[in-house]
Amino acid sequence: MTAVALATQKVGLVIQHKNREPRMMFRAKWELWTRLAPNLFLPIVTIGVIIDLLLNGGNVTGAFGVVTLVFVGIAIVWTIIAMYCLFLIIPTERRAGQLALDIIKQNNLLPAEHINAVEAMYATYVKRYIADFVLAILQLVLDILYIAAKVAARR
Repeated sequence: MTAVALATQKVGLVIQHKNREPRMMFRAKWELWTRLAPNLFLPIVTIGVIIDLLLNGGNVTGAFGVVTLVFVGIAIVWTIIAMYCLFLIIPTERRAGQLALDIIKQNNLLPAEHINAVEAMYATYVKRYIADFVLAILQLVLDILYIAAKVAARR
């Protein structure tokens, strides 16, 4: 049952891509890059700090200068795009589940008594992506607060 549910759900994603549905196309183009965003926020900012340190001759008071602010901006924009992409994953996953259920029913791939369990599996997929979206927002807030605390500590 799980194998059929997962396979048909993936087919649902492929159907959306084949039909060039706008949300799916955006997801397909940006998903790899946006998966990296939460993990690269602080390294991007760190690169800005290092460049500022190099430009200021290693003076720590200049560690959070213009270059760092530019890199913070880049990291924030990238993270916002990542969150938008993650937000788009939710409806594409939901639609994939609907398409998968149609495939299962039309082709009698599973007995009728398993349909409710498959629907629950698809709902769980969507809930996981909703949780990922909430976690991405919280991670962004955490990263911004971390940087703000570091800047405040330097003053």
